[in-house]
Amino acid sequence: MVGMVQTGSGTKWSQKIPEFEDFLGIGDEASRMVQEQKSKARILQSILAVEDAKEAERKAMKMPKHEEKGEKAAPEAEDAPDADEVIQAIKDSCDEQL
Repeated sequence: MVGMVQTGSGTKWSQKIPEFEDFLGIGDEASRMVQEQKSKARILQSILAVEDAKEAERKAMKMPKHEEKGEKAAPEAEDAPDADEVIQAIKDSCDEQL
């Protein structure tokens, strides 16, 4: 009969689909479209990376301008002890415990 379709296992159909797409000539087109989408995604990622780099550079350029004007970037940093003082304090506390 002409109108009947046999339903078999799904794996046979999934294997036949690429063959059918190739027969119709749409397999190459679908593959080409996927490649174009991947290329567009890579281009967009590159553009976003460049924009992020430019934004970071602008922020870095603004930092010295604030310091030149006499503004303090982090006023609490002046009150913080330097690394040598912290290390010495740790050594002293360890010596006291022994």
